[in-house]
Amino acid sequence: MDYDTRYWLASDMAKTKFQYNADTLLELTKKQIGKSPVHFVTDGLPAYMKSSKKVFGKKTNHIRHIHLKGDMNNNKMERLNGEIRDHEKVFRGSKKFDTPLIDGMKAYYNYTKKHGGLKGKTPAEEAMIKVDVKNKWITLIQNASLYKENSI
Repeated sequence: MDYDTRYWLASDMAKTKFQYNADTLLELTKKQIGKSPVHFVTDGLPAYMKSSKKVFGKKTNHIRHIHLKGDMNNNKMERLNGEIRDHEKVFRGSKKFDTPLIDGMKAYYNYTKKHGGLKGKTPAEEAMIKVDVKNKWITLIQNASLYKENSI
């Protein structure tokens, strides 16, 4: 997640965090933003330290922060993780590795959900990604179906 805009950049599902290899998640993130981030703030999961060096390189400042207070924390990301876990409990099929539910949640979170912390804007609006229509869901679905048709 981008800290300033709260834009959800990438996601990856793991069977367990104890044997998790974060390379795929960080490669997806790097591909999404087109470069390595300047700062990368995470919790204390050791997988991030190893993968950060491998995928982002030495120029990215990886900050392991396991405290709730302070100027560099991952509270916004942990809040999103809480939302995902809340949905995971009630959405059938959300624990499957090939589930489309996570991508749907990401689209909703980035393009239609207005955030109080962003003064009523969506993360996409805060990131200056425009979707100029009345019904953003329909437009996103139509655009996704066009993309899928063209990539088959």
